[in-house]
Amino acid sequence: MIQDFIRLKSIERRVKWSRHALNEIAAESFTVSHIEYALRRAEVIEEYPPLHRYLPDCLTLVFITTGQAVHCVIGVNKPQDYILIVTVYRPTEEEWENDWRTRK
Repeated sequence: MIQDFIRLKSIERRVKWSRHALNEIAAESFTVSHIEYALRRAEVIEEYPPLHRYLPDCLTLVFITTGQAVHCVIGVNKPQDYILIVTVYRPTEEEWENDWRTRK
C-alpha cells in the first residue's frame, strides 16, 4: 500500500525534496524535520492518476508537532526506493472541510 511505503521511507530517511517544496517550507513556520517526522503517520487522502507524471504521486495529510495540518504531495519511487516531496502547504478552510481530508 502506498501509505505504508511513504511511512516506511520516512522512517528510513529515504526522502528527497523538490526545489519547489523547499521554497514552500522556507516561507512557512515549519521545517524539513517537522515534515519528515510527521510523514511517519502520513495519511493518503488522494491518489493521482499517473498521466503525464514522472512518478506515481498522491496527496497526504500530516500533523506537525505543533498540531498544524499540512498537505504534502508525494511522488513514490518504488524502483529506486525513495519518496519525493513535491510540495507542501497548509490547507485552507476555503478549500477544505475542517477534517482537512475532504475538498469543499
